[in-house]
Amino acid sequence: MQFTKRKPRQYPIFSGNGTYQTIGDWNPQIAEYGLKFMQGAGYLGLGCVEFKLDPRDGILKLMECNPRLTNSTELLIRSGFDIALFVYNRLVGRELPPYKNYNKNASLIRPIRDFLSFREAHRIGKITWKSWLKSIAKRHYYEVFSVKDPIPWLMMGVYYIKRLLRFKSKK
Repeated sequence: MQFTKRKPRQYPIFSGNGTYQTIGDWNPQIAEYGLKFMQGAGYLGLGCVEFKLDPRDGILKLMECNPRLTNSTELLIRSGFDIALFVYNRLVGRELPPYKNYNKNASLIRPIRDFLSFREAHRIGKITWKSWLKSIAKRHYYEVFSVKDPIPWLMMGVYYIKRLLRFKSKK
């Protein structure tokens, strides 16, 4: 089973983690390259292969390969893929679960870091206020926030506050 997603924004803008990711655009070329890479490496299992289109020559370049779940796992879940059942069934030799009711509009956002990404990209003319506001003015899912289970989100907040305080105390 394969998926393709887009990472329109990341922070820091040229090298960071995705702050806004979408799953709606199936890209067969990316899927083929990713599968060939994993097969060529002899890898079996879940993984994420990331490519970036090089604007200098129009060729897709390998950015990284993660032989594990990544921070976009929540995006797969929100698009309708029961990843836990998929992994379990693979491990015990059961038939893989059907993938139906695919939500092509699923998007994942990290609001604060996405704003920082926008601010950096806007400063160098890579994005406008209008396009950023349009992209955030819809329903998104969050990497760690859930009303049903707020503890991971709160713990992430504690982590960032401690990090900020340590950074300020070093100045």
